[in-house]
Amino acid sequence: MELNQIKEVVTEKNEKDKLINAIGELGKWQVLMLMLVVWPTKISAGWQQLGIIFIAPTTKFMCTDTNLTEKVEMSKCYDDCANYEYHTEFGNTIISQWELICDRAWMAHFTQTVNMFGVLVGSVSFGFVADRYGRRPALLTACVLQLITTMAEAFCPTYWIFTGVRFFLGTSTAGTLLCAFIFIIEITGPRHRELIACLSAIPLSIGEMTMPIFAYFLRTYDMFCLGVAIPNLLYLVYFFIMPESPKWLITTGRLEEASMVMTQAAQWNNLPTENMLEVVKSIAADNVNSNDKKQSKATYMDLVKTKALKLNSICSCTIWFTLGITFYGSNQYIGETSSNIFISIFLAGLLQILKQTKILSFTFSDSGIDTGICPLYMFTSELFPTVARNMAMGASSMVSRIGSMIAPFVAGLKIVAPWLPPAAFACIPLLAAIACYLLPETRGNKLSDHLA
Repeated sequence: MELNQIKEVVTEKNEKDKLINAIGELGKWQVLMLMLVVWPTKISAGWQQLGIIFIAPTTKFMCTDTNLTEKVEMSKCYDDCANYEYHTEFGNTIISQWELICDRAWMAHFTQTVNMFGVLVGSVSFGFVADRYGRRPALLTACVLQLITTMAEAFCPTYWIFTGVRFFLGTSTAGTLLCAFIFIIEITGPRHRELIACLSAIPLSIGEMTMPIFAYFLRTYDMFCLGVAIPNLLYLVYFFIMPESPKWLITTGRLEEASMVMTQAAQWNNLPTENMLEVVKSIAADNVNSNDKKQSKATYMDLVKTKALKLNSICSCTIWFTLGITFYGSNQYIGETSSNIFISIFLAGLLQILKQTKILSFTFSDSGIDTGICPLYMFTSELFPTVARNMAMGASSMVSRIGSMIAPFVAGLKIVAPWLPPAAFACIPLLAAIACYLLPETRGNKLSDHLA
């Protein structure tokens, strides 16, 4: 299809989207929500989910109390060793704090696996809460939980309490990521969703780039945890600035509240605010059919009830699985094998930003439409209706966390053969390529509201 034809189709579909016409495709209000809600949650997510790189870095050890007469080797376990000395760039890590070496070495990877299991649980639970009770209460709950757990993480007296706290930290991180992203996508017009998705992805890389700065100056695991926790106090502001998604409010019949949010958005974007309630009622009337009441209470089973949704769900989960195992695994592999962990992680984050900048350049140019570049978060959100969008994102993210739970152990395969981890991280994405080929094009489409 020619570029002009594509633009005409997009414009025609957007004209039918009365909500977007009322609040604007992309204006000051959407940008404000992006900067104050999406960016902080993404940056913090980068710190929390990749923080294990500095909490449990590669740590050498040597036995200092043994009955052996021969020379003691570095990083070798001895049955009769009464004490080990740790050698690392950091003053203290969870490895040295709780002696996670020898027969306890698996516990360092287990901490990250539990954290990712928490993300899995959070993806499912907060996805359901956001679709059933609203984006705002789900996001606020996740933010408060993350604030509490990040603060508590620095003061855990035992390994098992620390690991338990990281489970709930993972749960909260999933909630903030999912709810904030779905919210910004639902208030952005179809012609700018690719741009917003790219801008939403950049903060995760910023988090990865800034994390080494915290680790460089805060050389103990507890101070590092506290350092990346304090900025989360910003979440308290969300109680005063975070609105509900007007699209969700209309879908659930809360028309007056939707009108208030849309009026505020229109004022920020210098658009007419007269008769906003009538506009909302018109949108609601367009959505009415005999099954709407039932559809507004969607469940996870609805994601596989029809052939189209079943295919979308299976393919989406496959793509997210490969994302989880390759992104988190490769970052941890870099952290464990690098000669300078601070520079390596900074450069890894910078590389991600350069990739996003390239995507943005395509988005702003005519060729961006032809190339079909579509970030995964946005693509998944467009595949499913409003009444089940967060649940679909939650289910996909849940499968991604299964991949991220496996990732530390895939990175650890370097002990068996140095070539195994990079080979695995290179081959697994082929599954995603196949799954992506089977999915429909969603560019420029109005976001659907109901399962029908």
